[in-house]
Amino acid sequence: MAGLLKSDAAQEVFQEGFKPRIIARAAERILRKTGDEDLSKDDILKEIEKMIKNGEIKEDSCKIPPLCQIDDILNKNSTSDPQKLQEEVSQSKRRLYCCVCNDRKSEYIFKGCGHLVCQICCPRRYGLCRVCGHQIVECYSIKFTKISDLKNDE
Repeated sequence: MAGLLKSDAAQEVFQEGFKPRIIARAAERILRKTGDEDLSKDDILKEIEKMIKNGEIKEDSCKIPPLCQIDDILNKNSTSDPQKLQEEVSQSKRRLYCCVCNDRKSEYIFKGCGHLVCQICCPRRYGLCRVCGHQIVECYSIKFTKISDLKNDE
């Protein structure tokens, strides 16, 4: 299966932001049906679409959440609409969670691709990022702190 994820078709689907586990699941289904390991990007995308349509996976959990861009946050016009603010807060909180499992808070960031992962999903030895397939050169421990918890040293 690892070979299928390294295929050109799988890499193209990665580029569209789909999670590796979703791509792998779709590729496995296609392989079981056809026995053909020569998959196309369209084959994988159609299979993912079927999985969504059948309710096997949720559409909003198929793609890797975008990494937080500081410039976007700083340049974003603030809104006074409580519903929009709540949605922004919710999105920001989701970005703190592991890009692989989405269950646990991130504890590490990969140098190169910048994906955030929890301790369980962080590979013991450096290899390929489980989110995008990028070579992991270094991994840094991170800790998120609430702004309200920071003390002013005056």
